[in-house]
Amino acid sequence: MDASPIRRTVPGLDLQRKKQKTLLTSPAALTYQLAAQVLDDLDDEDVGFGLVNAKKDIAVAKKLGLDEVDSIYIFADDEIIEYDGEMAAETLVEFLYDVIEEPVEIIFNERELKGFHNIDEDIKLVGYFKSERSSHFIEFDDAAEEFHPFVKFFATFDHKIAKKLDLKLNEVHFYEPFMDKPVNIPGKPLTEAELVYFIEEHDRPTLRKMEGHSMYEIWEDTIDGQHIVAFAEEDDPDGFEFLEILKEVARDNTEIPDLSIIWIDPDDFPLLVPYWEKTFGIDLSSPQIGVVDVEDADSIWLDMDDDEDMPTAEELDKWIEDPCQRSVRAASKPASQASETMGMEKDDQDFVKGGELVKQFKTELTERVKETRRIAKALLTQGLMGNEEYKAVVGSSSSHQRMAGILKVVEESEARAMGALYRLLLEHEPQIMQEMEHAQFVCKIKESLLQRLTRAEAVANRLLEEGLLSETVYFNVSEAKGAERRAHTLWAGLEEGGARAKDGFYRALLHCQPLLYRELETERLMWMCGMTGGAKVNGWDRRMEELRREEKKLLLEREQMQRERDELARARAEVEKAREEIEKEKKQLGLIKRQANR
Repeated sequence: MDASPIRRTVPGLDLQRKKQKTLLTSPAALTYQLAAQVLDDLDDEDVGFGLVNAKKDIAVAKKLGLDEVDSIYIFADDEIIEYDGEMAAETLVEFLYDVIEEPVEIIFNERELKGFHNIDEDIKLVGYFKSERSSHFIEFDDAAEEFHPFVKFFATFDHKIAKKLDLKLNEVHFYEPFMDKPVNIPGKPLTEAELVYFIEEHDRPTLRKMEGHSMYEIWEDTIDGQHIVAFAEEDDPDGFEFLEILKEVARDNTEIPDLSIIWIDPDDFPLLVPYWEKTFGIDLSSPQIGVVDVEDADSIWLDMDDDEDMPTAEELDKWIEDPCQRSVRAASKPASQASETMGMEKDDQDFVKGGELVKQFKTELTERVKETRRIAKALLTQGLMGNEEYKAVVGSSSSHQRMAGILKVVEESEARAMGALYRLLLEHEPQIMQEMEHAQFVCKIKESLLQRLTRAEAVANRLLEEGLLSETVYFNVSEAKGAERRAHTLWAGLEEGGARAKDGFYRALLHCQPLLYRELETERLMWMCGMTGGAKVNGWDRRMEELRREEKKLLLEREQMQRERDELARARAEVEKAREEIEKEKKQLGLIKRQANR
């Protein structure tokens, strides 16, 4: 390294010279410089440092996948880890030491087993395997790399240690923070995909401690934009007592998926204590528990008198379950006001997005919508269609003519009629509208989408199977050279197929490029909801969780299909081998018969 531990990364610099590197996308980090100076003195650690200028080194940042300014990224082997913690040199250095450690720690003896049991503040997994060469241990190790260093992975190859952990061969136990009993992950032996799926489904513990290296990540992981927050100093007698009560409540409610309590030890964040006391109006010299709205910092707190005993587990449990206590927004804003605000946002959204959608696919709507009489009747009831217009529409001989008449009336009416028609179409023709929403979205992001599409041939094959693409287009896609040309050739075929083909294309991405599909679905929902800046929409987190579950389910299905294919291949090989042996025996038998006849 140079004399100065901080070097500015320039285009063309070989960034593969070090096994682990830390990169910053802003040059203004005293924290980073302090960490670099500490690590620069450690000759035995293979850690390198680089600095990316967000203005001058845009190409380098893009190539490395650095998309957030003022962030620290750590490159460890094939993994890129974004440091999402406190900007303090001590915390960063400690985190780097964790990264350097092996993803899986092996438990060889009783002393190390005791150390394993002493870890109760982190999510941890432990498995029992035959050896380090076991294919099942390799899957376990690969999964560990995905979550390192945030989730602790342990393994043992000793049957005596395994017996004390109540582990069977190739079995893995999952420990939630502060819980005495583990969960046995079902389905042994487990693949990497199955382990990853299980952990991501259970990565929000009932009780978790905010730590310096992950404080922002934890704070952003809310339930409906809110947190139950408990402040307690572990070294203080009252704090320790309150924490033990909190652990008891967590253990009693660990099966409730929407219960998540964040424990903050004020001693860990001394500089933030004055801010928290001022913002929340509380005294952190004694334990506190409350519900905090992350968006606007509104909060409500359990009234705990310093002169009285700590609340019992039952009292604390009751307070947490009280729906009035859980709804900070309801307490801070009148329901009617909130309702009116949301109503206005929804109407605006319908006018804009719905109007665009109906106009864009007017021809296809005319051809495909069947529930025209019901839609016309609803428009009449809402005062958006006159009696004479209604009679003319319903008197038409076909749904095609009726829909054309409805569209004509709506286009000539006031602006809100288009939003009303959009809502009625959603109600009476949901399948068609979903297809058109997907089609509208892929048209909107066409250029970006085609650049990110890498498996156009697989998508085309799926569309061909569903009858949404002609054989001619499929062969044109297959014969095109390069991913970009194949993507554009496929798009030309989609243009011929209309909204139905584009909807099929969007759905096919879930199977052919699931990670891209997840990114696109995020963008689509944000666009449909009209999200801007830090706006929050009810159900957003829930929908994203559903998407993650769909993706993981798909991965598991693929794993299962691969196992079935492998099993079938082995069975075929055995049949072929048996056939060869039979043929060989037949030849030998024929030879014996011929010799006997002589």
